Amino acid sequence: MKRRKFLKDSIIAGGIPLILNNIPLRAFADFGPSTNIDCAAIKERAMVIIQMEGGNDGLNTIIPKAQYSIYKNKRPIIAIPDTGINAFINLDNTLSADKQVGLHPAMTAFKDLYDAGKLNVMHGVGYADNNRSHFKATDLWLTAGDATPPLFDLSSGWMGRYLDHSYPGLINRPNANMPDPLALELGATSGSLGFKTDGGQFTNILLTGDAGNFSTSVAGIGGPPTDPFPASQMGNRLSYVRDIELSINAYSARVTNTYNAGSNLATYPANSWLAYQLKTVARIIKGGSKTKIFMVHIGGFDTHNAQSILNSPTTGQHANLLKDLADSVKAFQTDLQLLNIEDKVITATFTEFARTLDENASRGTDHGGVNSLFIIGKGVRPGMSGNPIDLTNVVDKGVVDLQFDYRRVYTALLQDFLGAGNTALNAAMLSSFQSQKPNIINETAKADPSCYINVVLPVALTDLQAVLENDGTVTIKWKTQQEINTSHFMVEKSDSAGLYEDVGRVNGYGNSSLSRSYTLNDATPFKGINLYRLKQVDLDGNFAYYGPVAIKVKTTGKTIVTVGPNPAVSYFNISMQSPLQTRASVVLYDLLGHVLAKSQHNVAKGDNLFKIPVYKFAKGQIIVLIQTDTGAKHTQQLMLQ
Repeated sequence: MKRRKFLKDSIIAGGIPLILNNIPLRAFADFGPSTNIDCAAIKERAMVIIQMEGGNDGLNTIIPKAQYSIYKNKRPIIAIPDTGINAFINLDNTLSADKQVGLHPAMTAFKDLYDAGKLNVMHGVGYADNNRSHFKATDLWLTAGDATPPLFDLSSGWMGRYLDHSYPGLINRPNANMPDPLALELGATSGSLGFKTDGGQFTNILLTGDAGNFSTSVAGIGGPPTDPFPASQMGNRLSYVRDIELSINAYSARVTNTYNAGSNLATYPANSWLAYQLKTVARIIKGGSKTKIFMVHIGGFDTHNAQSILNSPTTGQHANLLKDLADSVKAFQTDLQLLNIEDKVITATFTEFARTLDENASRGTDHGGVNSLFIIGKGVRPGMSGNPIDLTNVVDKGVVDLQFDYRRVYTALLQDFLGAGNTALNAAMLSSFQSQKPNIINETAKADPSCYINVVLPVALTDLQAVLENDGTVTIKWKTQQEINTSHFMVEKSDSAGLYEDVGRVNGYGNSSLSRSYTLNDATPFKGINLYRLKQVDLDGNFAYYGPVAIKVKTTGKTIVTVGPNPAVSYFNISMQSPLQTRASVVLYDLLGHVLAKSQHNVAKGDNLFKIPVYKFAKGQIIVLIQTDTGAKHTQQLMLQ
């Protein structure tokens, strides 16, 4: 892939889509200090998470041999046979009879990984009183939540919280220690709540598309919290960013360079979307990427109907999915080995819930209980964790034999493989599971406690607020209880569009254990919502962000632009309040960067309204770019219906 073409595909009118190897990428990054220099091996590690979307039928994936009669009785049509040419695979005959399981016959590649000592099968993974809604259950897994009220409606993700704490600093501004995004999501069509920080930010690039026909959509990077959007799942997915022009060029070049510097040596399954994603991950890692978490997707596991072909339970939709999963993961692991980087990577699967023990009348299964998960890699403790799922422990047809809270698994992966320290686990809301983490990482591969990442921010901020003064200016106030090697503070602001600019600088106290108070006045706030954040800079140049806080201002000398309605049908309006008479250009782009239409408009001082026709254009998303001769600029994504 040539850098020039990559950048051309990646920059659209102030929006920064990013696409690599024909796979949609969403990048998440908060950059900060590297891990201890004596722990280089831990620093180079990465985790790959495979989301099996739809709720995998774990009981046709891993069959408890000792309870086969119960299993067969509940699934007379779709049960995997225990004898004959299509019988399940005996995964490990060295175990006692009560611990032996059968593996779906389509997953011979996982049998190979198990025999090679690179697979751990975890039984009974989930949480108490598991939710059986696809959307809510997925959100719970991504936020480290459960059915209890305090944890049922978390608005941030465990990965976002972990990365935000462990690598504090400027969102999406790479530095020498961490030139790469901290996480990359491939194959996604909507935002993953798992990477949302406590501050409400998605530090991401979001593209949409499929294996045959990719189209890009601006989701942006970094930006303000999601206050302008509804506090809902849809609001989460609409909160795309915007610090577009600050850092994406650097990311485009860096991700392209790691991709071009990498290679693949294994043969991957043909026509497999999952294999294509994993192949790209292997190549990027080999190319020198320091990205910490990769997330890839395989869908189709919601098998209510025709889970298998009639009179052939080992063939059909579910069998094809399991074969794709196993073959793709084995090819990925082989590639890592041939590329001499398999020490760096652990892969883990998850799915939102299992299926019911009973088959339904449509030759399928419905939403059920706990499940079996797979942990793959050279660094895993091979074998099985826990006991085969107890098929007598059933509630509402779903097996609820909970042996491992899924957050215990996350805790083990973060601490024992990636080297997350106590404060990092606490930030991820996983510290309470630390004493119960399962032993799924090999002793020889476990991160030594001396390598743990325990980032303590150099400033203990106790207060940050923005106050609207009578003269229309805004005073930003903050207090610190502790400062270590503090050089200065920068106050930055943005409007609801999300592009931050400097307001001013205030010097810090260097080192202080006393309470300190600071103020800075913004004489020219934006009209409407102003978002203020605080950048604290150390004497050595490292920095961290606090905030933002929001305040609404009624009047200003700035040009104010709003675009709507969104979605639009046959036209949309541009409302512009200008302090001066000027000219404005309006350019409409499709999501591939092609110009759809251009127009020029005379702008009077004060309020203006321009009606832009769009009835000639195809349904879908477009980019609206508005620029005035006085330097005002507004970029917005708009849906046409």
